[in-house]
Amino acid sequence: MKLNLERSFTDMGGEPMKDDKGKLQPSMARTLAEVIGATPPQPGARTLNALKLWSLAQKMYANGDLDIDKSDIETLRTFIEDHAALSIAGKGQLLEVIAGALAAKPEAEEKAKG
Repeated sequence: MKLNLERSFTDMGGEPMKDDKGKLQPSMARTLAEVIGATPPQPGARTLNALKLWSLAQKMYANGDLDIDKSDIETLRTFIEDHAALSIAGKGQLLEVIAGALAAKPEAEEKAKG
Protein backbone atom coordinates (compact mmCIF):
# COMPACT_ATOMS: atom_id res chain seq x y z
CA MET A 1 0.00 0.00 0.00
CA LYS A 2 1.12 3.56 -0.61
CA LEU A 3 1.72 5.96 2.27
CA ASN A 4 2.69 9.46 1.20
CA LEU A 5 4.19 11.50 4.03
CA GLU A 6 5.88 13.93 1.67
CA ARG A 7 3.66 16.79 2.82
CA SER A 8 3.83 19.58 5.35
CA PHE A 9 2.35 19.67 8.80
CA THR A 10 -0.29 22.41 8.94
CA ASP A 11 -1.31 24.90 11.58
CA MET A 12 -4.84 25.11 12.98
CA GLY A 13 -5.88 27.21 9.99
CA GLY A 14 -4.68 24.59 7.51
CA GLU A 15 -1.62 26.56 6.38
CA PRO A 16 1.74 24.79 6.01
CA MET A 17 3.83 25.29 9.14
CA LYS A 18 6.85 27.58 8.89
CA ASP A 19 9.76 28.33 11.17
CA ASP A 20 10.53 31.74 12.68
CA LYS A 21 12.23 32.83 9.45
CA GLY A 22 9.24 31.94 7.27
CA LYS A 23 10.84 28.79 5.83
CA LEU A 24 8.63 25.70 5.45
CA GLN A 25 9.27 23.11 8.12
CA PRO A 26 10.51 19.68 7.01
CA SER A 27 7.97 17.23 5.60
CA MET A 28 6.02 14.80 7.76
CA ALA A 29 8.28 12.03 6.44
CA ARG A 30 11.52 13.79 7.33
CA THR A 31 10.21 14.87 10.74
CA LEU A 32 8.89 11.42 11.68
CA ALA A 33 12.11 9.76 10.47
CA GLU A 34 14.17 12.07 12.68
CA VAL A 35 11.88 11.51 15.67
CA ILE A 36 12.14 7.73 15.23
CA GLY A 37 15.91 7.92 14.92
CA ALA A 38 16.32 10.05 18.03
CA THR A 39 13.86 8.27 20.32
CA PRO A 40 15.06 6.09 23.17
CA PRO A 41 12.70 3.35 24.35
CA GLN A 42 9.67 4.95 26.00
CA PRO A 43 8.91 3.86 29.58
CA GLY A 44 5.60 2.02 29.64
CA ALA A 45 5.26 2.01 25.83
CA ARG A 46 4.51 -1.13 23.90
CA THR A 47 7.62 -2.93 22.66
CA LEU A 48 8.17 -2.33 18.95
CA ASN A 49 10.59 -3.87 16.51
CA ALA A 50 13.55 -1.46 16.54
CA LEU A 51 14.99 -2.84 13.30
CA LYS A 52 11.67 -2.37 11.49
CA LEU A 53 11.31 1.19 12.82
CA TRP A 54 14.89 2.03 11.80
CA SER A 55 14.30 0.66 8.30
CA LEU A 56 11.07 2.67 7.97
CA ALA A 57 12.84 5.80 9.24
CA GLN A 58 15.57 5.42 6.62
CA LYS A 59 12.99 4.96 3.84
CA MET A 60 10.98 7.99 5.03
CA TYR A 61 14.06 10.18 5.26
CA ALA A 62 15.11 9.30 1.70
CA ASN A 63 11.62 9.38 0.15
CA GLY A 64 8.36 10.23 1.89
CA ASP A 65 6.24 8.27 -0.59
CA LEU A 66 6.40 4.75 0.83
CA ASP A 67 5.18 1.40 -0.42
CA ILE A 68 4.58 -0.49 2.82
CA ASP A 69 2.43 -3.30 4.19
CA LYS A 70 -0.22 -3.33 6.90
CA SER A 71 2.27 -4.57 9.50
CA ASP A 72 4.48 -1.52 8.83
CA ILE A 73 1.44 0.75 9.08
CA GLU A 74 0.55 -0.75 12.47
CA THR A 75 4.13 -0.30 13.69
CA LEU A 76 4.09 3.37 12.68
CA ARG A 77 0.64 3.93 14.16
CA THR A 78 1.68 2.41 17.49
CA PHE A 79 4.88 4.46 17.58
CA ILE A 80 2.99 7.68 16.84
CA GLU A 81 0.24 7.00 19.40
CA ASP A 82 2.72 6.07 22.15
CA HIS A 83 5.32 8.78 21.59
CA ALA A 84 5.20 11.27 24.46
CA ALA A 85 7.01 14.12 22.68
CA LEU A 86 4.79 14.30 19.58
CA SER A 87 2.08 16.94 19.89
CA ILE A 88 -1.58 16.08 19.52
CA ALA A 89 -1.63 18.18 16.32
CA GLY A 90 1.32 16.23 14.94
CA LYS A 91 -0.10 12.87 15.96
CA GLY A 92 -3.51 13.74 14.56
CA GLN A 93 -2.16 14.80 11.17
CA LEU A 94 0.07 11.73 10.85
CA LEU A 95 -2.75 9.40 11.87
CA GLU A 96 -5.11 11.08 9.35
CA VAL A 97 -2.64 10.37 6.54
CA ILE A 98 -2.32 6.76 7.68
CA ALA A 99 -6.12 6.38 7.85
CA GLY A 100 -6.37 7.81 4.33
CA ALA A 101 -3.83 5.28 3.03
CA LEU A 102 -5.74 2.43 4.65
CA ALA A 103 -9.04 3.67 3.17
CA ALA A 104 -7.52 4.08 -0.31
CA LYS A 105 -6.19 0.52 -0.43
CA PRO A 106 -9.57 -1.20 -1.02
CA GLU A 107 -10.41 1.29 -3.78
CA ALA A 108 -7.14 0.55 -5.58
CA GLU A 109 -7.76 -3.20 -5.29
CA GLU A 110 -11.28 -2.83 -6.72
CA LYS A 111 -9.96 -0.86 -9.71
CA ALA A 112 -7.35 -3.55 -10.36
CA LYS A 113 -10.04 -6.27 -10.32
CA GLY A 114 -12.52 -4.40 -12.51
